[in-house]
Amino acid sequence: MKHIYYILGAILLLSSCTASKQEKPAGFKIEVKNVLSTKAKVVIEPSNPNVYYSYGIISEDMEEYFNMTDDENAQFQMDFSIERWEFASSDIAPSLTFSDIYCYKGRQEIQYTYLAPEKVYRVIAFQVDPDKKQYVGIPCSKEFRTNPLVKSSITFEFTFEPDKVTVTPSNNDRYYWDYIETEEMLEDYADPEQYYTQLILFYEEYGFMDLPETTDTGVSEWVFSEEDPGYMKEGGRYTITAAGYDNGEINSDITIIEFIYHKDIPCELVTAQE
Repeated sequence: MKHIYYILGAILLLSSCTASKQEKPAGFKIEVKNVLSTKAKVVIEPSNPNVYYSYGIISEDMEEYFNMTDDENAQFQMDFSIERWEFASSDIAPSLTFSDIYCYKGRQEIQYTYLAPEKVYRVIAFQVDPDKKQYVGIPCSKEFRTNPLVKSSITFEFTFEPDKVTVTPSNNDRYYWDYIETEEMLEDYADPEQYYTQLILFYEEYGFMDLPETTDTGVSEWVFSEEDPGYMKEGGRYTITAAGYDNGEINSDITIIEFIYHKDIPCELVTAQE
């Protein structure tokens, strides 16, 4: 992959919740921040950091559930969670308790992605007694509306030479493009669109998309053996993905190009689609 080469150490923190006597019902503070067209950050903080609780999000498009009261929604989510836990614990993960999967403690920051522009969402939080598997006290909810998406009309032309590709955008809007060995991509992702979207989310999480050198404007030229030594294989099949990106969001259709790499003769275009 181009542009950024970092080795990230990932630490997986596994916290096991053991059921204990529940204290009096807690209240919740729900704060919605950084609302964009397709994402938002939600912060949930209980008044008592020791209680167990669950949370969820509902779109106005889910009309049946969106029109429920908070109590009805909390009960629905509890019933659904219990059903899923019973299924998992019976076969897939019998050692996991209900609280291991569906309960949280303390302050939580949730980055919601794949939201729809100009839609109302409701976040709900409610205390849970994991022994009795029922919600406790009064649920709390907060609504927010996503912003309109300002779309870019950008499209791309790709010109191949030996060991080189030139990306020519249709306008001067900011964009991000990348490439990956096709077989490698399909091992982990359903399609190039999913790969591109997940890559952007990953880079956003670590702040890479805030760096001016990550995205491009205007024509971009890329010599594979110089910029990415050791990655390209003679005759290997690779997939390029490109889209407009600005103000923290993908703002155009994703263009997909597949090609066969050659060092000494022009690379071969396999497919082109938008």
